[in-house]
Amino acid sequence: MSPNITSRRNRKLIYLIINILIMAAIFQFSSQPAVDSAAVSKGLLYRILRFIAAPVFSNESDIPGFVQAADGVFRKCAHFSIYLVFGIFMFLFIREFNVKKPFLISVPLVFIYAVSDEIHQYFIPGRSCEFRDMMIDLSGAVLGTLIIYLIKKRSLWK
Repeated sequence: MSPNITSRRNRKLIYLIINILIMAAIFQFSSQPAVDSAAVSKGLLYRILRFIAAPVFSNESDIPGFVQAADGVFRKCAHFSIYLVFGIFMFLFIREFNVKKPFLISVPLVFIYAVSDEIHQYFIPGRSCEFRDMMIDLSGAVLGTLIIYLIKKRSLWK
């Protein structure tokens, strides 16, 4: 067996594992009831702001109000970001199969997962199935695959 075949198999396995881990993380976050999910996102945003932006606030007691106001945007950015990363790794995984246009397979696969995730959320207390979130997820996946495609094309990365 040539080293190239072995390294290709290893990359396929690594990309597959990363994609499974991303899907498991998304599923885990989506399985949280709305109250728990909100507490997690607000708590994380609060910690980030205390660490990074505390000097911007004249008084640390201003941070909770900002967290309350910014939580919705923060959650949508989280949707976008995780699907951007998912799009990158799905593209890399599909590309390992010598597919001519991996974008045409990876983006629909990630979008199907996004739709299934939103349907799953419909059955979680306090959560809902949001078309807007599906579009945010799709946008992240498209941008992620576009970024990795352009990096590959510009650097002649094999």
